[in-house]
Order: sequence, then structure tokens, then C-alpha cells
Amino acid sequence: MLRGRGVVPTRPLGFREAIDYPFAVIQANLALLAALTGIAVAIGASIVSIAAVVAAAATGEIGSAVEWTVAGVTLFVAWLARVFLATFTTTVSALTCTQAPVTWRAVRSRSTSSALVRISGLQRSQIVIAVGVLSAIVLIADDSVGIGVSVLVCLGFAVLALVYFGARNFVAAPAVIEENITTSRAIQRSAALTTNAIARMLGLWITMYSIVILLVLPIASLPLFVIDAVGGPDWVALLLTVLGFLLIAGVSIVVESATRTVSYFDRRCTREGADIYAVLGRTSLTIGAKR
Repeated sequence: MLRGRGVVPTRPLGFREAIDYPFAVIQANLALLAALTGIAVAIGASIVSIAAVVAAAATGEIGSAVEWTVAGVTLFVAWLARVFLATFTTTVSALTCTQAPVTWRAVRSRSTSSALVRISGLQRSQIVIAVGVLSAIVLIADDSVGIGVSVLVCLGFAVLALVYFGARNFVAAPAVIEENITTSRAIQRSAALTTNAIARMLGLWITMYSIVILLVLPIASLPLFVIDAVGGPDWVALLLTVLGFLLIAGVSIVVESATRTVSYFDRRCTREGADIYAVLGRTSLTIGAKR
């Protein structure tokens, strides 16, 4: 049995507590989460390495074609790792928040294939919005495209959509795991739980990633340090960069998923009085879950 009981109090949390307790959840289950992150990064780096070898063998050199291949495969692998780690980290965090035993069997029983598919659906919706924002930025940055009022307006709406829907869907992933519901139902559930709390969710999202950036800066600089200190062929620098990117993506999604899960139970207590039901002895915080 892993650590994790009684880490997060069963009550509405203040803003600072909603930032602090996700890291307490991670610390309580550090060995398991580190192992899952290591597995995801190792498998992802292996897939990218194989793709790089195949591309280099096809072109006969490490040129732009290989670099573009590696970039594309890396982004795809990072998305798969994000789905995998989001599902398992959310499950671990949910077990910790409900003060249930955090065992591998309990984690695996909740992190089913259907849960992975539903979490991937949430991730796809986030990517679509983000791609819309990036496309508008590229259009503005492109010298061949005139900067018209319409492009600027589209960019503004895209950014607002990213911010609004990102905050409104902030606790959708924990709802998928804890209540065993579909992606669309989880989005509706998150919207209901975050009613009148969009600004708070946005503040948590910004604060969380500000902390993550500070945490991953040493990781981001490590491949560059190794490349400068050791040197070596181009493929070594390329693979070290990929490894650093995947590690940063893994750490980021672990922190993000823990924060989302703690906020989910915080909103359950605030909106539905789940802490009162827990005091009365009615199935802890899993009231209303479709098991």
C-alpha cells in the first residue's frame, strides 16, 4: 500500500490551499507518480528514437527531413503521454483526496481503457482550441498576410475561448474518473461545478503553470548543459532535446492533473456540501458517482 491517506482535508479550500495541496498529493505518492512518468518518458523516447533512425536511414543524413519527422513524432508521443499520465495521476489523486488506500490494484481498476478514451477526448478538445489560437498568431506573424482588423478580432476571440473553456472545463477530467461518466457529461458536470468560479479556476491555472515553469527550468537547461559539456554528433543533441521535452511534458501534466483533482473535490464541497455528507458518514466524497 502506498502513502496518501488524510493528505487533503474534506472541506472547501482557500485559494492558497488549492495550490499547496496538489503538491502534497504528489509528495504522498511520489514513488508511484515518478515511476509512471519515467515509464511514459522512456517509451516515448524509444518511439522517437526509432522514428529518427528510420528517417535517417531513408534520407541518408540528419537533415531537416529527420528533424521535422522527430518533431512531429515527439508531439504525437507527448500527447499520448499526456493522456496516459493525466488518467493515472487523476486516479491516484482522487484516491488520495477520498482517503482511500492508494494501491496499484485500486489505481488500475479505475484507470480503465474507457477512462483513457474519455480523457483523450478532453485533451483533443483542448488541442483544437489551442490550435485555433496558434493559427491566428501565425497569420499575424506571417509577413505575407496583412494584419487586418478581422484577424486581430479572431485572435482575441480565440484567446478568450481558450481561457474561458479552459477554466470552465478545469475539473472535467476528475469527474470522468470519480463519477465514471462520458466526456460530454463530464464537461457539463465541470461547468456546473465551476459556476461563479471561472475567475478562481483561471487564477489556479495561471498560478499552477507559473510554478511548473519554475520547476521545469532546470530540466529544460539540462540537455543544453550536457550538449555543451560533452559534445557529440547531431543525433545525440537531437535525442537529448526530445528527452528533455518529454520529461517537461510529463512533470507538467502530473502537477496539472493533481491540481485539477484537488479543485474538483473543493468544488464538490463548496457547491454540493460533500464535506457535510462525509461527516454524516454517507460514502465519503463519492456521493452521486455512477459505480
